[in-house]
Amino acid sequence: MRLESEFKRTGFFSTPNNPEKQFQGTLTISDGGDIELEITTIETDLMTLDDYHIGRLIGNLEKAGAVTLDDCFYINRNVAFGAPATSRIRVGRATIGAVYEAEEETVFSEFSFSIEGIDDWLRTSGIKVEHSENTATIMYEPQQPIIVYSESGCEISICFAYTIPGFPTYSEAKITQSAYIKISTSEPQCFSYFTDIAYKITNLLCFATACSLSMHSVNAKVPGSSTDSGESIKVKLFYPSLPFSESKPDVKRHGLRFAYPQIRDRFPDILKKWLDDYELLSPAFNLYFSTQNGTHKYLDSKFLSLMQGLETFSRRTHTATQMDPEHFHALTLQLLISCPSEKHDWLFGRLQHGNEITQANRIKKLIEPFESHFGDKATINSIVRKIVDTRNYLTHYDSAAEKRAAKGRNLWILGQKLESIFELNIYKRLSFSDEDIVNICKFGNLKQKLCLLLE
Repeated sequence: MRLESEFKRTGFFSTPNNPEKQFQGTLTISDGGDIELEITTIETDLMTLDDYHIGRLIGNLEKAGAVTLDDCFYINRNVAFGAPATSRIRVGRATIGAVYEAEEETVFSEFSFSIEGIDDWLRTSGIKVEHSENTATIMYEPQQPIIVYSESGCEISICFAYTIPGFPTYSEAKITQSAYIKISTSEPQCFSYFTDIAYKITNLLCFATACSLSMHSVNAKVPGSSTDSGESIKVKLFYPSLPFSESKPDVKRHGLRFAYPQIRDRFPDILKKWLDDYELLSPAFNLYFSTQNGTHKYLDSKFLSLMQGLETFSRRTHTATQMDPEHFHALTLQLLISCPSEKHDWLFGRLQHGNEITQANRIKKLIEPFESHFGDKATINSIVRKIVDTRNYLTHYDSAAEKRAAKGRNLWILGQKLESIFELNIYKRLSFSDEDIVNICKFGNLKQKLCLLLE
């Protein structure tokens, strides 16, 4: 979670079961959503001496009001012996604007958040500027929400917040518009339900923009509650959301893989396909995105993560085997019957995955729909062989295979090829047409990756 500036407030805190016994402390939320509470006291603090897990805390913050802190535990506990002692507590989630009971579930009916770079990706604005000889006119027409998903009691929409000039405006008039995502449900849902969807949507925009983006400005509505005006109570949420990169992304319009106007009519279908696919392909997607956000500092670890991700992608989307499964089962039984009993476990372990296709065939099948973009048969075979040899060496570090493995620039090129294979297969899963993919391969980063040649 991106924070423009550190959030730091003093307040009074207690456990829900003992709200009368309050402790003064300082709550700090830093960039990335890391939350820490410091409590200074001269008496026995929140929990017994042998208990480092706290669970839920409630409190009242200066300038912010009510707060509920969940998933709390001590990271540094000091016991007071007549003099003030300060303890540090790690907090998993902060809900500002509401206080919950000890066992009360945190549920919401609406969850909204923004994503870095979303306005550059949307390219949608209600701001219009007109110039004449001696005058300039700035107009703003509020944009209507765009519903992009509606299924099983869940609605996802792209909404637009805006500010307009106040009065009087003698020297400056400013209009701003910012987009955000809103998830609404017909029935209250738990915190993890919303964060799971938000994580998937953020990763989709990471893929679309070719940048590592972070969420910010997370708000939610509490069902069954209302303010004096009758509106549902809104709370601010802070937690260490993923993905997150310490450096802010530089989203360039010419660097986007695809922008919203290009897929406007198809975006609801693309989003549904993405959310459905994430259930099946989350391990593969997570491995891919781990190579895009700066997690891997070395070429070999990045290469292995891409290979592991592609292998997982292949296993979950292709059912090809070396031979007919029934024939393989019969062959396995025949071999086990002929095998000495003391070697059964050893042989069974060897045969358990014996009908799976080879690594080389997995990569070839993933390249197959896009062969024309990778070169002729000889070039593809050379790339695949080098990928497999390098994967085997980096997995087992067998000295006999070291000479066949790629190093230096060639290892980097193989990593670029693996990224290309991944990206093209994601486009295919998102129902981009062959014509769309041909056009995508003509420009930008993907074209550069496909044109690289091994030395």
